[in-house]
Amino acid sequence: MISIGHDRLASLAALLVVALLSVPAAAQKNPRPGRPGGGALHAQRAQPRAPRPLPPRWLERLQNMSPEEQERFLRNNRRFLSLPPEQQARIRQRLEQWNRLTPQQRQELRRRAQIWQSLTPEERRQVREQMLPRWQALPPERRRLLLDKLRQLQQVPPAQREQLLHDPAFLAGLSADEQQLLDQLAHLRARPDL
Repeated sequence: MISIGHDRLASLAALLVVALLSVPAAAQKNPRPGRPGGGALHAQRAQPRAPRPLPPRWLERLQNMSPEEQERFLRNNRRFLSLPPEQQARIRQRLEQWNRLTPQQRQELRRRAQIWQSLTPEERRQVREQMLPRWQALPPERRRLLLDKLRQLQQVPPAQREQLLHDPAFLAGLSADEQQLLDQLAHLRARPDL
């Protein structure tokens, strides 16, 4: 099992959202194919290349700009302008959401992004491919219930947390899948130096 520092537990559910925002949509849907052979290579070269995802530092830079500076940057950046319109719209929407956040909310999201970056590739894959789809499939009231359980776990020392994760009274009302997801969220590892 993977363990997490006591002060990181509340961020886990939001970390799932950060996982989606941190991974380009193209990388989530289209894994890099193997090298084609023979005539397939020529056919592949004839097709237009998919735009590369934006580097994380590029987005960090935008987040540190005022809305006016962001707009000026986006209007003049060739890489951004070469993206498909729907991807440009997603980036603009994320920036608008970011600009509406308070400084405290921004700081918390940056901390969560650091947690995401501290995960091993295998842990990130587990979050993206296993935990996130299960989380998204939950109805809002079930998500709230799991978040409440995670908050309760945050309030106790690690040894007691483990006891609660095996306590039928604490887990009452959760399906077997929800119990498993709660356990995975409670054990997701973050680097202790964050």
